[in-house]
Amino acid sequence: MIELIDVNYTYEDKTPDAAVALKNVCFSVKEGETWGVIGHTGSGKSTLTEIMSGLLKPCSGKVLFNGVDVTKEKNATAVLKGKVGLVFQYPEHQLFEESVIKDICFGPKNMGFSSEECLEKARQAMRLVGLDESYENLSPFEISGGEKRRVAIAGVVAMNPDVLILDEPTAGLDPVGRDMLFEMLGNIKGKLCKSIVFVSHSMDDVALFADKVLVMNDGKVLTMGTVNEVFEKSALLEAAGLDVPQVTRLIARLKEKGHEFDSVILTAEDAAEAIYNKLKG
Repeated sequence: MIELIDVNYTYEDKTPDAAVALKNVCFSVKEGETWGVIGHTGSGKSTLTEIMSGLLKPCSGKVLFNGVDVTKEKNATAVLKGKVGLVFQYPEHQLFEESVIKDICFGPKNMGFSSEECLEKARQAMRLVGLDESYENLSPFEISGGEKRRVAIAGVVAMNPDVLILDEPTAGLDPVGRDMLFEMLGNIKGKLCKSIVFVSHSMDDVALFADKVLVMNDGKVLTMGTVNEVFEKSALLEAAGLDVPQVTRLIARLKEKGHEFDSVILTAEDAAEAIYNKLKG
């Protein structure tokens, strides 16, 4: 669906303040995939998402969407509108309409849909994020922080994007809120979006929800692959200032003490089962 080929990006390019953000990045997202993007602050994660969504144009390289090179277009954002949806970190800060339903209708309205179509799409998006019709006429400034985030995500989902990209979607959420958000994203992917890409600092979130992982370091792709393939490379991750999920680290310590486990273990449930079977056997 989306493919980046040798993408480079420099802020304030060709000026004394030039700052390289991406260096020869090659990365592709296929239909049905869920990618977690990790890396320390300044590694290029947010720049990557903005290029994938068309908000930034690479200084060099190509961005293909379903085989079409959008970097050749004068306005890549317009080309990708409704196809790739980007949810910024703390998206609730961008709410501005007088009611929840008007805020969610804003995107479809700008895409040229009729009032009836906007309402239909907005209500579908509300159902997908777990908000019922009682929220429609409420002010988005009078609901809880978690509900504001749902409204903001619904505003992007209402545009029916094929690919949903989220920058640090769990920022500021407690564990319960985090679990609810990922349950919501699973629901969205199952019923609407074909693929999801999310940026996270939490290795545990990535292990829980992603199928594949892209690791960024100093603007470059350090490694990528399935969750198991990436988190097996604990030494590589630690050298880049990153970590592995807490459960994976626990299992690694047990292995150091002579306990053998058959595979990389990423979740608490899998760890509990593996340790139980080890003790039982």
